[in-house]
Amino acid sequence: MPPGTPIRVRDVWRAADEALLARIEDEHVLERLWARAAPGATPLHPRASGMVRLLRERADARDAIAAAESGNAAPLLVRLEPSRLEGWSPALVHHLALFHRARAEHAIARDAVSTSAARQTLEHALMLIGATWIALGREQTYLRELALDVIAGALPAGEIDRAVDAAAMRGLDVIAAIAREGIDARRGGAAIALRVLGRASEVVAIAGADGALADRAQDRALGLRSELVHTMLAPLSIEIEELAAREWKPIEVASVLERARDAWRWAGEEVEVERFVVRELPRFAWDLYRARKWDDLRLVLRPLEQPSDSLAMRIQRDPMELAWAAQCAQVLVFRAELAPTLDAQIGLAERGYALCPTLRNARLVLADLLCARAERRLEGPSVLRAADSWQDAKRDITRAEEIHPELSRLPAAREKLARSR
Repeated sequence: MPPGTPIRVRDVWRAADEALLARIEDEHVLERLWARAAPGATPLHPRASGMVRLLRERADARDAIAAAESGNAAPLLVRLEPSRLEGWSPALVHHLALFHRARAEHAIARDAVSTSAARQTLEHALMLIGATWIALGREQTYLRELALDVIAGALPAGEIDRAVDAAAMRGLDVIAAIAREGIDARRGGAAIALRVLGRASEVVAIAGADGALADRAQDRALGLRSELVHTMLAPLSIEIEELAAREWKPIEVASVLERARDAWRWAGEEVEVERFVVRELPRFAWDLYRARKWDDLRLVLRPLEQPSDSLAMRIQRDPMELAWAAQCAQVLVFRAELAPTLDAQIGLAERGYALCPTLRNARLVLADLLCARAERRLEGPSVLRAADSWQDAKRDITRAEEIHPELSRLPAAREKLARSR
């Protein structure tokens, strides 16, 4: 080039320079995106900007990227929270898995789940962690090539095949690890992770998986959740067994049941806790019942009110829960005998009888309470009673006969009804 000739950028600009500029721009977008997604978090490795590069190839993300380049990363973050992963390239899905794992780990490390919005954000991130790896489970070629690049012959082919096959469940295992780490301390993030494992069908739907892969993922999630719940209940089970093996005090039993109720609330009203309390209560409650220690019985029953109500509703909705009908009904009957008013007593007894009509104690208590209500309706001079009180009393006594014809109270109730005609 002759001296004095102006140098134009296009004469010296190389493809490598273009690639460097694009990478820098992608890194700047990633910085803004990460600051929006995880305020205060350690910056992601620059290699994570590969996600932005892949997003540029999607027409539905270009406007969001342009907004992020101008300083508004919110639209781009929305694009990274898809409701379905069909049509996303394997490499982009892999980036998405790593991005949301880093985001979830940051939120959990800060225990940033104090608001409804924060809990919802963490829950969605965990669901995407599970969904992305399930979606990658369909991309065996991508995973195998990635494994070969990383391992470079360090493992035999069989080990690589097993690792590729296990990759589909990696997200669920990550979620379970988060729950396991915080379950003893009852951390909020762990509770959300436990809940996500219980929403396996939704995670699978986001992944777009079906057939054997979908079944495998749901079985894995439910198995992990069951294992975690049993881990949570194990210390309470041990305490219950120790109490049953010695002379116990009602306050000690109530303390264990209160902690079970608190665990039930923390775990999102977990059905296994409901089953635990209705299974364990009767061995203590019957001793108090026979000794007519009503205040002590009331003390141990109080923590069970909400869990037993929840289980009763489950049994009514789901025939698969019928195995627990008798035990849940017995708890309702115990509660009925201690309720503060006759109407409340009958209401609880009716629920217990409806759950398990073959439970003798449910029949006996309900029939006895119906007779008590009938006798109350017949009290006082007839001119002061309600016009339909006699018919209502007759209806109660007739129903008591149908429910428990051997009830010792029935002859006196029938005689009172006859005298009051």
